[in-house]
Amino acid sequence: MVDESRRSVQSVERALTIVHLLADSGSGGTVSQLARQLGVHKSTASRLLATLENAGMVERDEATGIYRLGLDVVALSGTVLGRLEILHVADPVLRRLAETTQETVNFTIRYRDKVMNVQQIPGPNVLRSFDWVGKTALLHRGAGSKALLAYLPADELRAYLDSPLVAHLDGSRRHLEQELEEIRRTGFAVNRGEINPDVFAIGAPIFDGLGRCRASVSVAGSRTAFSDERIPELARQVMSTARTISQQLGHDVGGYAPLA
Repeated sequence: MVDESRRSVQSVERALTIVHLLADSGSGGTVSQLARQLGVHKSTASRLLATLENAGMVERDEATGIYRLGLDVVALSGTVLGRLEILHVADPVLRRLAETTQETVNFTIRYRDKVMNVQQIPGPNVLRSFDWVGKTALLHRGAGSKALLAYLPADELRAYLDSPLVAHLDGSRRHLEQELEEIRRTGFAVNRGEINPDVFAIGAPIFDGLGRCRASVSVAGSRTAFSDERIPELARQVMSTARTISQQLGHDVGGYAPLA
């Protein structure tokens, strides 16, 4: 009975791992590929995928045999996002920012030791934009991520900096600490091609009524659109948006430094 219960739990864990693997992959995966990533026999992976397919969690392309996430995952994610009060508050303000800057706006919240993008609004003139909704990134990579990382409680920030997640950093940990200090001084973070060399971004933190950094907002666009002359103005607009959302969440914005 114990063995059967353990096998059932293991099957659930493996099925959830498949969902995460497919979520992280932009192109999906075959039975063989997923079996290899799981470290199980192909027949085991096939059985798990069949169960997930019956539940609508994955879909199989008959022509290629590639599995991707199913529409039921979209429905579930929509339900979760619908419960995020912070997103209801932020959405109209984010849309104004996209309209004003003509750039793509991203809204991220903390997800364990990462940030998750829960809203993306392409700028009116953006013809093609990678869909980052549901995607995660490490807390020290990207403008929105670092804007959130800089304002973690001291003990949580120290634990993150001491973790293996930053052990592979290019350059020294001190360089990152100096960058976070600069973010706290200016109120915004800049990403100059850290994730994609052709994409620049500017992010700012969002606080709730208890003063906790709950989320971040950022604008992203081509490096040619983020000139040294334009970055200060974009930073001002992003920070203004972050402050408006923070204020609507009950945060006292009187402590903010005046916008330039």
